[in-house]
Amino acid sequence: MTRQEIKDIKDRLNNEYEMIYKPKLSSTSKMPCKSFALPIEDTCNGRYNLDGTLKEICDGCYADKGSYTWPASINLRSHNYLSTQENDFSGYMIDLINLDKNDYFRWFDSGDVYSTTFLFKLYTICLNTPNTQHWIPTKSRDLYDNSIWELLEALPNVKVRFSSPSKYGKFNINLHKSTVIQPNQEVDKFLVFKCKAKSIGLNKKGKANPKKCHNCRACWTNDKFIAYEFH
Repeated sequence: MTRQEIKDIKDRLNNEYEMIYKPKLSSTSKMPCKSFALPIEDTCNGRYNLDGTLKEICDGCYADKGSYTWPASINLRSHNYLSTQENDFSGYMIDLINLDKNDYFRWFDSGDVYSTTFLFKLYTICLNTPNTQHWIPTKSRDLYDNSIWELLEALPNVKVRFSSPSKYGKFNINLHKSTVIQPNQEVDKFLVFKCKAKSIGLNKKGKANPKKCHNCRACWTNDKFIAYEFH
C-alpha cells in the first residue's frame, strides 16, 4: 500500500463516515492479529438448544468471565454492537482492516453473527479485504440465510468454522469445523488438528510462553477439523 493510499484511507476514516458508533478493533493476548468483539447476550443466538437450554459448550463461556467482565471491555462490545447497525459499518470496517495491514483477522473473540443483515455486511467486508485472511468461528452457521453463508465460505480468504456444541470432543464431521476437548484428551490426528496454543512457543527470554498462537495460523488456513482445549 502506498503512502497516498494510506493517507486516503485515514482521511475517509476521519472525515467521510457519518457514524455515531464507529467500530473498534481488539487486541487479545493470544491472537497474532486484531479481532472484533460483540456482546454474547445480544448476538450469540446459536448458543441455545431447541428447547431453550444453553448448549454444553456455552456453559462457562470464557467471554463471560475474566477480563471480559471489566467495564471497559463490556463498553467496547456494546459500542461495537451498535456500530454494526450503522449504514456505513461495512465501508468503515473495510478501511479499518486494510489500514491495519495485517495478513490475518479474527472475528468474534466474543459474540457471533446475529442476523441475516449483519451476515451480509460480514460477507461484504471479507469480499473487499482480499489480502486479509479471515477466521470466522460461529455457532450460528445453521441460522440465517444459507445462501449468504455459502457465498462467504466460497471466498478464498475466509475460513468459517462452525463450532460443535460439545466440550468433550463430539462433533459431526460433515457439519462442524471445530470442537472443544478436555485437557490431555486424545484426538484422531488424521482428521483433527489439535490447537497447540497451550504448549508451543518461547517468550523473548527463552522461557515457555503458552496460550499464544505464535507462528501457527491453522485456524485461518488449515482445512482440517480443529480441536481446542477447554478454557
